[in-house]
Amino acid sequence: MPRLQDWTVGHPHWKEDNKELAYVASRCAIMFEIIGNYLASNPVHEEQRRSANAYLSHSDIYARIGYFLSIKSGVSELEAVERQNAFSRDFSQHMLANLSAHNNLMMPPLSLDLEVCMLNFGFAEVQLRRLEAFYSNVGNIGTEVAGLADQSFDTEALRLIWAFIKSRTGAPLEAPMPRFMITPGLPTSARMVFEYPSEDQPGNALQINVSPRTLQGWSRSMVNWALGHELVHYAFLMRENQW
Repeated sequence: MPRLQDWTVGHPHWKEDNKELAYVASRCAIMFEIIGNYLASNPVHEEQRRSANAYLSHSDIYARIGYFLSIKSGVSELEAVERQNAFSRDFSQHMLANLSAHNNLMMPPLSLDLEVCMLNFGFAEVQLRRLEAFYSNVGNIGTEVAGLADQSFDTEALRLIWAFIKSRTGAPLEAPMPRFMITPGLPTSARMVFEYPSEDQPGNALQINVSPRTLQGWSRSMVNWALGHELVHYAFLMRENQW
């Protein structure tokens, strides 16, 4: 797989092409996720621990762009997951070799790949706002409007997404998904909410509440993506509590 910096040099107009932008965003998402998780667990100094949080936040933004544009360009959910797995295997291998050789410091050529993602992060934030505005307009969803109130949730796709999340968070293989509940009483500003018990609200259920408006107005792929986002929050919470 070519280094990302070399690839962008060979594709100078990648920001203007949705497929190429999806490719770059997907690779940046994986890069920030893997580096962030590694530095959070293996910091040499406190600055690296703080950087880990920023990297994971950047990963989330790039992941949304990559997923939005991949689905929009006709890539199936299975293909998107398989591509992310390929990116992950490639980057993990090169990152570990790089850090081992340079005392936990990211050096070229991988640092140049990371620089591509860092320098274009402001652009990514603008693109994400544009894409979210586009997909929030029901008229732009097209023919794949998801009348899921009767069909409930796309269990097969969600199992695939959950399996991927478990592989990235060190979850036990048998770790179950939380419940998905259609909840008409959510505030109008809320599409879906991850609910969990806490010290302040110990009576909360451990589940993901979804507004019927979301199921009626979003495409099935968008619902699956958003539920996947909530499943990541669930996985992080469970990991912090030793599953």
